Amino acid sequence: TMAKSNHDFEVPLLRNTVLLDHEKEPVIIEAFVDLTERKVAEQESQIAKELAQQNEFEKQLAMTANKTKSVFLASMSHELRTPLNAIIGYSDYIEDIVADEDFDQDDLIFSNKNINRSGKNLLALINNILDLSKIEADKSELFIESFNIGELCEHTLLTVDVLAKKNNNEMKFFIEGNNHFFTDEMRFNQIILNLLSNACKFTKNGVVELSIKFYEKEGREWLQASVKDSGVGMSSTQLDKVFDEFAQAESNTSKEFGGTGLGLSICKKLAKLMKGDLEAASHFGKGSCFTLNIPSMSPEYQQLKS
Repeated sequence: TMAKSNHDFEVPLLRNTVLLDHEKEPVIIEAFVDLTERKVAEQESQIAKELAQQNEFEKQLAMTANKTKSVFLASMSHELRTPLNAIIGYSDYIEDIVADEDFDQDDLIFSNKNINRSGKNLLALINNILDLSKIEADKSELFIESFNIGELCEHTLLTVDVLAKKNNNEMKFFIEGNNHFFTDEMRFNQIILNLLSNACKFTKNGVVELSIKFYEKEGREWLQASVKDSGVGMSSTQLDKVFDEFAQAESNTSKEFGGTGLGLSICKKLAKLMKGDLEAASHFGKGSCFTLNIPSMSPEYQQLKS
């Protein structure tokens, strides 16, 4: 007779014997063994093994994240120091110029322009960091209004024209359909400006093209903005992490082209915030194309949403 237990257990048959009782009647005697403790021990061992593997995976993941952040911090510190050192250096130079009674006014103007440009670069870097922090903390808000997409894009193209000419790039702009659209004008401009700047930066003696079109999807108006270039392009590995935070296509990208690797990550998050998405397509040596799709956030949509 086996004792009752409050848990499941396995009892394999070890032996089956037939004997005769005192009345010469056959009696079957079966021998069983309770393997419960052995099974529990095996399960506990397997669980311990899986936990150890999980801990090792988490450890490797943490090491990778720390390495990525270290690369970012090294890049960020370099990017912050560069304009700050320029500001301090040219400021000291102005002081020396003014101390001289026969100072050259052209030198003063040149130094002031460099201070101004370096200050704007520093501000842009700080704004990127603040933008990322606000988005991740869900503190960013959209200010929805109707504005002329064509006029805004023309203005943005003029802003990056200097960068395009620096690398001898040709700028092209195409727009079809309705010129007015409901969304956050500042955020839309921020995304387009970043995409155009990147395209001009990574393209030399080539073409950078911005195209805008409007379409309808599920009863709503959508806008598609594509920025295409004929620049250096990206490999599939680089493309997979192009929107990652704290990372650039390669660890030495910031040394050659500048930047912190935050811009595209912020653009991706802003696109999501605007209820749309930003996607990238590229081939190494054959250029890249970034495509933004966002829905109209007109008052009619806001009413339907509520």
